[in-house]
Amino acid sequence: MDVSDGVAIDLHRLCRESKVGAVIDANVLPWPDRFVDLCNTLSADPFDLSMGGGEDYVLLFTLPPGVQPPGSYGCRRIGTILRKKGIDWIREGRRRSLPPTGWDHLKT
Repeated sequence: MDVSDGVAIDLHRLCRESKVGAVIDANVLPWPDRFVDLCNTLSADPFDLSMGGGEDYVLLFTLPPGVQPPGSYGCRRIGTILRKKGIDWIREGRRRSLPPTGWDHLKT
């Protein structure tokens, strides 16, 4: 699925429909050059913005255990799908719940 609404909210959607959970490693999220500088200028948290910001137009997908994402296409592993429900992220060495931040077209 595309993550133009935000990685976090789209991951929540994917896991809800698949009846699974996930854990994301925030330290391996792909950030463009000078992204942290921009976040500092905007007084925005880079981790929060990278998970809840939109308009990225990249894909979020799962693969079977043991299959690595094809690096030749710029793919990277950012986490693991779990059998138990709940979505967490590991950020700065701490595991915490990942809120479903992002854009919801149907929310009023």
